[in-house]
Amino acid sequence: MLSDRMTVRFLLCLTFATLICGSPLAEAQESKDRTKYAITEIKNAGSDLFFQGEYTGNITTTLAQTHYENYGLQVISLGDGLFEGLLYVGGLPGSGWNGVNRTLLQGRKIAGTVQLAGAAAEVQIIKNQYALVSWHGYPATGYLSKVDRFSPTLGAEPMPGALILFNGEDNGQLAEPQITEEGLLMEGTETTGVFEDFYLHIEFKLPYMPYARGQARANSGVYIQSRYEVQILDSFGRIPEFNFCGALYRQKTPDINMCLPPLLWQTYDMRFKHAKFDVTGNKISDANLTVWHNGIKIQDNVSIETKTGSGQLEGNFPLPTKFQDHSDPVRFRNMWIVDYSPYLPEPLEDAPQLEQVSVSKQQP
Repeated sequence: MLSDRMTVRFLLCLTFATLICGSPLAEAQESKDRTKYAITEIKNAGSDLFFQGEYTGNITTTLAQTHYENYGLQVISLGDGLFEGLLYVGGLPGSGWNGVNRTLLQGRKIAGTVQLAGAAAEVQIIKNQYALVSWHGYPATGYLSKVDRFSPTLGAEPMPGALILFNGEDNGQLAEPQITEEGLLMEGTETTGVFEDFYLHIEFKLPYMPYARGQARANSGVYIQSRYEVQILDSFGRIPEFNFCGALYRQKTPDINMCLPPLLWQTYDMRFKHAKFDVTGNKISDANLTVWHNGIKIQDNVSIETKTGSGQLEGNFPLPTKFQDHSDPVRFRNMWIVDYSPYLPEPLEDAPQLEQVSVSKQQP
């Protein structure tokens, strides 16, 4: 296994030497701790990135080869030509998956193709554009094409009465914001104002960290009122857990994992109502939260019984909302908030399914 891995690494180095020499990728390969290797731009990534992503299409998995069904496939890059995937019956999460049937796949890149296998299926990804599937040893008819999906709320215009938190420059609504040359907000800031009940829209992009695992993979979070964290994490292609992307941290697993691949822009839309206390400081009602991740509701009117993780203690006064610095280069843009305290706008309707486009179309 070790010799195979070294061979893959050597071949990749030969193929891409002119592209990566002196780049963050080359430096990462020399680093002792490659779990910290983080790429924020596609141009700096290796070839494994282009196999990672989502695939969907109609295939037949019956001996009669007459009944076609939609399938979805999510493929994760784990570094050094290693990959994992989930094959979904019915389509991708949020776009047809039946919510029950999925198959875990594992494999590696061999001779320019990615070969994955699981208990019931085998998948071969060719030219990082389409995947052939076999089921219980029988070839399937049809194939899965690679797609990029975009949130229907990506680039959303602020609602009437919204306060712009960030849209490319420091406007005084965030505390000491660090901004990239491209006009993107870096992790590690908080609102200068405080809000009790509100609707929040943010857009975020996760770095590509193939060698990292679990909580070390593109970690950040939205700390509502500095008390309640909605996790930000590269959980793409994973079975959701209580500390993965979209989770109310360690309290409530998202109803569905709507995390898109890293380096694609994603959206959170949140509706929050603060906890209420009587004059003696006793809590009389819990905070309440609804979250849409990439346009799909993943937390539905959830009562929050107490603070999450290292959040501040609950109290009868609002605190700033934080955008957590967890040492990973998560980027933000198009951030705005509607204060519900003086008035109550119409609630956000359930968004339509994610827009699904061919892989050749670029995200805005």
